[in-house]
Amino acid sequence: MKDQGENSDLNHVPRNHDSINNFINYSLNKSEAIKEQEFAMSKWKGSSKLKGAIFYFIGGLYLLIAGIVFEVKNNDITEIRADYYSFPACSNYGTSCCFNINVPNHISGPVYLFLEIKNYNQNTDTYFKKYDASQLYSNINGEDTGDCNPFTTNDEILSNKPYIGYKNLDGGTLQPQSIAYPCGIRAYDIFQEKFTVQNLQTNLKYDLSYTGISWQYDVDNMKNQKPSEQWLDLEFEPYQIWMRPSGLSKFRKTLGKIQSDLTAGAYNICTSNTYNISIYDSQKSLILSNVNSVGGKNLMLVVSHLVGGSVAILGSVGLLLWHYKKRLPQ
Repeated sequence: MKDQGENSDLNHVPRNHDSINNFINYSLNKSEAIKEQEFAMSKWKGSSKLKGAIFYFIGGLYLLIAGIVFEVKNNDITEIRADYYSFPACSNYGTSCCFNINVPNHISGPVYLFLEIKNYNQNTDTYFKKYDASQLYSNINGEDTGDCNPFTTNDEILSNKPYIGYKNLDGGTLQPQSIAYPCGIRAYDIFQEKFTVQNLQTNLKYDLSYTGISWQYDVDNMKNQKPSEQWLDLEFEPYQIWMRPSGLSKFRKTLGKIQSDLTAGAYNICTSNTYNISIYDSQKSLILSNVNSVGGKNLMLVVSHLVGGSVAILGSVGLLLWHYKKRLPQ
């Protein structure tokens, strides 16, 4: 049996009944006092309105700060738009055309060329499903043969592309009734216009780079598996970008980039103008823009954060007033 030392609690317990009762009452009162202190410290948790006000204020403050940062970043970006589909020189589909643009200030490279299309829906169920994934991605290995109907054969795909002809990647001739490689509506509608950019002051023509613009997954897995049967170079990154459908009816696709700077002045841009948008009642534009740490210029990103942050802070003020209104003397 364990010895009771001098510091044992049993040595301090009173031996008569009155003392024992007093000791018990003292212990109970002490326990109740501790509970009251804990309750007082956690009393603020009972107000969901106050917690909501704090949550909305912090969230709104974050959105406002982010919106201001995005606006500052947007101001560092120079974006030049040319709605060349509406230019008289480019009104004839299938005929090369040129137009001039003005660069208002020096733009540090790289300068990206974007295609912007409006009123064009790639987000339909048909557009998503009507293709053969095994033709595009070498890592699928025929697991998904897909359904390309009604754009299955070379004739169905290439009949609207006279500027290509029935040629494979090796320079040979493709059979019109053979399965197109790739097939499907994405391949049928692919954008294949070529652009050149020239400085009118120096007559310098800029080389366009087509690497480093596509998703790394597509670069690694979208390969030319059968060059003798293919009409499209799947390792050309602008084509890889097109093969990924966009979720909105207005979207941008990267066409390439100029690695060097652009000085202020007039520039001449020429395009093969082979993409016919009239059958879709769409609009196409060429955009030259530099980028920064948050990407390209995006006004919607700024507006959505500023509006969202303002609404959240107003909501926090409303909840705070509601919280204290209940505590004011009537």
